[in-house]
Amino acid sequence: METPHFSSKITPRVEVHQVIDALEPRILFALSLSLEEGLLTIGGTAAADLIVISKVDDNLMIAVNKAIFAMPTSEVQRITIKGFGGSDKISFGEGVGLAATIFGGDGNDLISGGDRSNKLCGEAGHDTLVGSTGRDQFVGGPGIDTADYSKRLDDLVITLDGKPNDGTPTVGQSKGEGDNVMSDMEVVVGGFGDDSITGSAKRDILRGAGGDDTLVGNDGDDLLVGGDGADVIRGGLGDDTIMAIDLGSTDTVDGGDGFDSVAYDEAQGIKDTVLGVESEVSVLVS
Repeated sequence: METPHFSSKITPRVEVHQVIDALEPRILFALSLSLEEGLLTIGGTAAADLIVISKVDDNLMIAVNKAIFAMPTSEVQRITIKGFGGSDKISFGEGVGLAATIFGGDGNDLISGGDRSNKLCGEAGHDTLVGSTGRDQFVGGPGIDTADYSKRLDDLVITLDGKPNDGTPTVGQSKGEGDNVMSDMEVVVGGFGDDSITGSAKRDILRGAGGDDTLVGNDGDDLLVGGDGADVIRGGLGDDTIMAIDLGSTDTVDGGDGFDSVAYDEAQGIKDTVLGVESEVSVLVS
């Protein structure tokens, strides 16, 4: 049986369970940790892992499934996490404040970065990547991958162009967030603010969520979902599907070129503006 790898400055602890059933030792001892020149590298297992990095007083706590490791925070400058196989859940607690690079590996992973700049790589599978307010890079890989900004309250600008111009924009002397949502991300979910989300040349799924959002599909057969608020939705080239049902606000929809379909709502005194659409369905709201 392979034993876990850890440096002399990493203290391993197994919480609660001193007696582990026949399956758990294989899962526990397949993980690895190493610290070299300030780089903490954490390796998960071939199964579905739960990896949580948190800070308690002056110690960094690394929880991998039922194993917990502690080490001085001052010894760590940056973190690399490799989820390997399985549908992993990887997250950071508040106050960790370290740059991280995270690889999900195979499986449908949920990856949430820390307070600083993160490089989030979904790799194979249908992954969901959640950044922070730092300069994050979202890299999808094979599968249908989601850049999830749904918890954000500020107004965001997100463009799937492979450039570090995403997140909160530069306004006057206030420098922008500088995220980079790569074009291999298939789904973008906005937050509660008035977001502007622009797709790539391939098929995208763009969801505005709350706020008065602007969604632009560009090329490809896109799915554009406005959500709550008075949204502006432009399909662009391709056969797009547009959902403009929010039970109250007035949306503006322009399907663009191609055979586009839209579902929108009508209520007393409220009617969406719909242009350039070949197939439309209106939903009456009383």
